[in-house]
Amino acid sequence: MEWIGVWENQNGSQLTINCIDATQFEGSFESKKGRAAEDQKYPVQGTINDELIGFVVDFGTIHSLVNFSGRLTEDGAIHTLWVLAREFADDAKTKKTQAWNCFTVNSDVFRKIA
Repeated sequence: MEWIGVWENQNGSQLTINCIDATQFEGSFESKKGRAAEDQKYPVQGTINDELIGFVVDFGTIHSLVNFSGRLTEDGAIHTLWVLAREFADDAKTKKTQAWNCFTVNSDVFRKIA
């Protein structure tokens, strides 16, 4: 499977894998949901291990990070589980999160589009 390219999830968010050096890769992520959905591409760094992938998206200006772990399945889709950690509970960045409410966990499925 060729990992380099553009992958899109069920929400229209796109993961772009630009280059792979051995098992490490760099790229970008453009979110179509939540606070990061502002048509901005955020940096991605990740690792590929055969059918497995893991990557981090740094949503810098909104003070959050998301870690994805996934597996490429036989149908060519990447099934992922992600954990988002955020520093602020509000858009104005005035209310710091507490340990109990700084995490969001969910899953996405990415399919290659380009």
